[in-house]
Amino acid sequence: MMVGYKLKKVREDKRISQQELADYLNISQKTYSNFESCKSTPSLKQLCTLSIKLEFDLVEYLKELGIKFNTSSQELPEILFTEKNENIKLLEHRISNYKLLLNSKDDIIELLKQKIEWIERQR
Repeated sequence: MMVGYKLKKVREDKRISQQELADYLNISQKTYSNFESCKSTPSLKQLCTLSIKLEFDLVEYLKELGIKFNTSSQELPEILFTEKNENIKLLEHRISNYKLLLNSKDDIIELLKQKIEWIERQR
């Protein structure tokens, strides 16, 4: 599932408007709409922020995109392609997402810290 489709599904399930999420990210509604329509991709930091607001597990979502985390070590995520006969557009989209993740490892760490803090506050 591509980033935009996941965001749209979760947002609709939570009955939150695009404008509300755009305001939360401090971006325009049009920019947010482009995320959902896969015309553009949110930064990893924006994706992290959205996962907290929309209360979805970003690590599980990244696994859905084909990224596997080795939970027994501190290594960076290992990239796995789960389907061998994917079309070129999907492969290009995945490569773009993977590059974003690799270039944003510090944001992933910060997201995980925020997620832990949020979970601990919910106790």
